[in-house]
Amino acid sequence: MKYVDRLPYLQWKNIKRLTVLMVCIGLFPSLVVAASPQYEDDPGQNLYAKGLKDIKAGNWQKAITIWTTYLGNLDTHHKSDPRTAIKYIETVTKNRDFENYENASTFYIDNMEYASWNESPKILTREVERLLPIVPDKIKKQWKHQLKKKNPDLFREIAFYWKQVDPVLSTKVNERLIEHWQRIAYARKYFTRNHTSVYGTDDRGVIYIKFGKPYERLKEAIPFHGVSNPLTGLPVAINGREFHPHLPLIVNFELWSYNFSNRKVPSYYLFGQKNNAGRFSLQPGILSVIPSYGYSFRAAGIDSRGGKLMIKYGILDEIKGLNNYFGNLYSDMTRDMIINSSEGDRGAAVFQEPSVLFKFENKEALQSNRRDQLSPPNTTSIITKEKFMPVDYAVYRFLNKDRQTVYYIAAYPEIYVFRKRIRKMQKRYDRLPDMKLYSTFFSYNTYGDRQNIERKKTSVLSGRINHPVLFNINSDSVGETILMGMDLADEGNPRHILIDDQKKSPLIGSTGPVKIQLPPTLPATTGQMTVSDPVIGQMQKTDENKRIPFYPAVNKNFKMNSHMLVYFETYHIKSPNYTVEYRFDRFRGDSPKGKVRPYKDKAAATVEYNTEYQKDGHWFSINLSDLKPGWYDFVMTVRVPGNKLIIERRVPFQIME
Repeated sequence: MKYVDRLPYLQWKNIKRLTVLMVCIGLFPSLVVAASPQYEDDPGQNLYAKGLKDIKAGNWQKAITIWTTYLGNLDTHHKSDPRTAIKYIETVTKNRDFENYENASTFYIDNMEYASWNESPKILTREVERLLPIVPDKIKKQWKHQLKKKNPDLFREIAFYWKQVDPVLSTKVNERLIEHWQRIAYARKYFTRNHTSVYGTDDRGVIYIKFGKPYERLKEAIPFHGVSNPLTGLPVAINGREFHPHLPLIVNFELWSYNFSNRKVPSYYLFGQKNNAGRFSLQPGILSVIPSYGYSFRAAGIDSRGGKLMIKYGILDEIKGLNNYFGNLYSDMTRDMIINSSEGDRGAAVFQEPSVLFKFENKEALQSNRRDQLSPPNTTSIITKEKFMPVDYAVYRFLNKDRQTVYYIAAYPEIYVFRKRIRKMQKRYDRLPDMKLYSTFFSYNTYGDRQNIERKKTSVLSGRINHPVLFNINSDSVGETILMGMDLADEGNPRHILIDDQKKSPLIGSTGPVKIQLPPTLPATTGQMTVSDPVIGQMQKTDENKRIPFYPAVNKNFKMNSHMLVYFETYHIKSPNYTVEYRFDRFRGDSPKGKVRPYKDKAAATVEYNTEYQKDGHWFSINLSDLKPGWYDFVMTVRVPGNKLIIERRVPFQIME
């Protein structure tokens, strides 16, 4: 009966609860949304998570499509999404999605530049840690300090760093940034014996990401059998007993060699286990990889240091033919051991000199430190030693009508280094490559913002360019970072430069980013006498309709018995006439870095000019027949009667036989 009495009450109680729940759902839907605002207020969070799910499901193309639209619509000057941009470039490079390389590099740099520690701090910290191994030590020290302080300026510096190392300025793709992530993908795939680095690889991955593919890679597992006496060449024996390891010894190691352009000798990196046990990692040299066990030292009558040296020497004897690194070390150790061998039973005593062992261990460690210091901190396969194109440039200062300094830059790349390559291309494609020289100037202000100054395209005939490329820059650029890049490409192929061994690149050669140092501006005060920089050139066809009536001699090399063209301008000289003295000072030695002395064999010449108030320009020819081979300064001194101010300008040049 009680059960029946309570039934209506229970039913009414449940009805009230259900009603309250329905009212809450109907009246307060915004509270539900407010519990997860990132899906409405931050659509990027939802798209980022959705893209990660697509990648995990194996449909990375779908993620890239979604992210391309989203990142392309972002106003990077007000907000950014670095986590999506980082994952974007990682996915594109891992899957070699060439069509999106331009987007990947653009999204990464733009979103990194305006990143904030308030957004995805763990992802940003991890990205900074991935960059530290590849940057120069000076930059690394600064970035570590900024990372510790969580300084937001660090992200702008990272973006600026990638802009400055862009190897091919004539393309919109940042090839060095793309290659960096390609190296990460390769290292994660092939160098994961242990996960000890920020890349999730062993030390081989760190070196590969920093320097790229090694010139030569040796991967060896060397079994050790015994030791031969360096004096006799016979197996080492005491009391007629030959010594062999009690345990089978197999030494595993890898030796990588790089031929860096700034070093005359190869740089070697050796990986293995210290004492042939433990973690596989970068070692100072082969001596630290060779084990110190396997002999019964007491039975041999040799102390532990001598036995350790026996094993190291014996293994060097077996691997000396694999590489010059081992061969040179073996020769040095053999020579030193023979010199330091003591009298008596030389079959054993030769191995009992501990100073020999320590000497070579310290020598390898020292060479390892020097190697790391001398190796370039940033390299790219796009511009290798074979594809690097030297360039000469000269900077000249003039004044414009507003009395501001105008810089004229003349640049001339040495494309003759590609003669063989061009001939091979001609045979391969059965045509002469349609070569164009793409010249690009960029300036970066103090905030790291890039401003396109000028782009030029020049036809190249018969493997030569007839004249230097000329640019002019206003004095507003003083204090900014000026970079010049000149790229020689085959116009007959697509203009896209792809970083992939399986793709054919139209790039023939590149200067890489060349940093231009601008000299101080000229005085621009009204009424003050000012003289431009003298421009020198070789005898050629002139055009008096141009401001500079001839092409400057960029490399400033002149043949004996030739003529030198000279052009200069004077400003704000109130006197109706003035004098200019020309002379030559010769440098001591074979370079323009030594002391100069007046060249007495060539008398100075003094010329009088009449001038206009604002500007007066003159050009003339000088006979160099009296100058012997060597380096000289062409010296121009301007004097005005009644004015104590004297202006001197110098231009170095060389006379060749």
